[in-house]
Amino acid sequence: MLGLYDPFRAQAVQHLGRPSSWAAFRGQMLARLAGWREGRGRGLAVLSAPATSPALAALVQRLREQYPEMGWYETAGVTREGLYAGAAQAYGRAVETLPDFARARAVVSLDGDFLDLGPGQVGLSRAWIEARRAGHAAGHLPTLHAVAPTPTLTSAKADHGLSLSAGGIEALARDLLSLAEGGSGGGSGARAGNWLRRAAAALDANRGASIVTTGLSASPDLHALVHRLNGALGNTGSTLHHIAPLSPGGAGTLAELAEAMERGAVETLIVLGSNPVYEAPGGLDFARRMERVPLKIHAGLYYDETGAHADWHLPLAHPLESWGDARSSTARSV
Repeated sequence: MLGLYDPFRAQAVQHLGRPSSWAAFRGQMLARLAGWREGRGRGLAVLSAPATSPALAALVQRLREQYPEMGWYETAGVTREGLYAGAAQAYGRAVETLPDFARARAVVSLDGDFLDLGPGQVGLSRAWIEARRAGHAAGHLPTLHAVAPTPTLTSAKADHGLSLSAGGIEALARDLLSLAEGGSGGGSGARAGNWLRRAAAALDANRGASIVTTGLSASPDLHALVHRLNGALGNTGSTLHHIAPLSPGGAGTLAELAEAMERGAVETLIVLGSNPVYEAPGGLDFARRMERVPLKIHAGLYYDETGAHADWHLPLAHPLESWGDARSSTARSV
């Protein structure tokens, strides 16, 4: 709200640090459109902040169809690549997973801090609290078994907690999967034995009414193991539901963009709503590499560090004075 009335917000188009106009900017862009079409977008790169907007995803798709060789990049947010890669291993495609705590009698968290980190944590925390209250009132309090390399809010709240290395957690997941499929387990070691026996017994006693979860920072292999484990227990479709990815996908990283600028593969850079000169890791040396790009366009709320390094700076409308959309992290369909 304060940003809406901030007098230091960008008020006008600037070209090379001097006041200009939308008409002048439009004239320069129209002169370049033919070249972009002829080159199928080669040398054109767009950098934006991560978003879940269906409208933006549709616009990106239209741009990619018109300029197939255009590069689309996103600034570093909470990466979901490991989650999507693990789902692709298990199902052949990227999916998001929605837990239904109200239907679960037992929850096993394998380095998955659903009470604290990642998008949707407020709703997940509320759903877990309500499930525990409802279970207590009904006389069957759902149990939480959590293992993590370092203490987390989820492991602190667990009925049965364990501290274990990331590699140890993956071995633990394989043991749980073996036990769920009728095997003997046994690869996790004696230290995790008591925790493993309790967690496996709780999952076996609540097949189709339990949840196994992991976190965004987990490896693709661990995500794939968790999917297989929930499938073996009959949880998928009961206490867990899959939806299409929140992100449009296919975007490159900030490091990949910096590398492309360094080798001279970017002729036009368009930065939308972000400030990579200030926010990018120092090792990327983004400001120096940005100078290698012949045409740099920055659109943002402020004439910030990136705007100062750009040829053109365009003022963006504030979210409270513009139209937009966003997809909820719990939306079953787009």
